[in-house]
Amino acid sequence: MPTLDGVILTNWPAPGTTKEMKTYPPENREPAEFSAEFLANDRIRVMYGKNARKLVPKKVLDQLAEAHSGALVPFSGAGSVDEWLTSENTDHFFCKTHLQSYVCPLFVLLGYAVREGQQLRFKQS
Repeated sequence: MPTLDGVILTNWPAPGTTKEMKTYPPENREPAEFSAEFLANDRIRVMYGKNARKLVPKKVLDQLAEAHSGALVPFSGAGSVDEWLTSENTDHFFCKTHLQSYVCPLFVLLGYAVREGQQLRFKQS
């Protein structure tokens, strides 16, 4: 598993690139497979379940990473990635669907953070 010092923020993948990924589920569940397609307009199309799709703007990832610079943040619960994504006080688009299990692996893939158990440690900005 990479350490935070070993993480280098990668370039945004080329438009049309699709990555097959696995969720970060709660400890008592198995990971689910999903796809992340990188689009030309700095968005990611997350495809999960049978036909579910959600667009994730890069600015949302940037905002969350900046808000938690250097911090260790749980996937869900109080003060979590999930809480931040669904907050009415922030500029997001998520609703009650717990998309943190899909978004958290994207943070790791793109070099914003490393996984530490059921938490992410974000890079210091």
